[in-house]
Amino acid sequence: MQRRRLTWVFVLAGLAVFGTSACDEADIEKYTATLEGAQENPPVTTGGAGRAVALVSHDGTRVDLTVTLTAPLTGTLTLAHIHRAARGSNGGVIHDIWVPNRTIIDDFSVGNPIARTFTFNAEHLNDLRAGNYYVNVHSTFRPGGEIRGQLVRED
Repeated sequence: MQRRRLTWVFVLAGLAVFGTSACDEADIEKYTATLEGAQENPPVTTGGAGRAVALVSHDGTRVDLTVTLTAPLTGTLTLAHIHRAARGSNGGVIHDIWVPNRTIIDDFSVGNPIARTFTFNAEHLNDLRAGNYYVNVHSTFRPGGEIRGQLVRED
């Protein structure tokens, strides 16, 4: 019941920010990432997998991110972040997605996505547009990151 209520909160918040008309949707920037061990640096052999979708507000100051596991992690989830770095490079944390005891939804498992909203400034937006952000999910199996995916713009 709690999960369903939170899902509706995120849906309604998204509608409030992005509107409901087809005209509005054309102006939204959408970025996606396929999360897999092969994108980690160095690469990780794991059955874990996921997908991230980021929607940027019209003015570029807000990003709504949803991360979904599509296959279970090999280890137990420890952290999830957005990092700044080009594909194949490692970089610093820009935003926390999941941190133990600091999240609304503690159950991040297959089919139970985590949705977060972040405030962006011009530098963040430029980095995202340049392809310099990735989503990284850390676990006990690979503390440095078990699955990762570069956020790229969908046309």
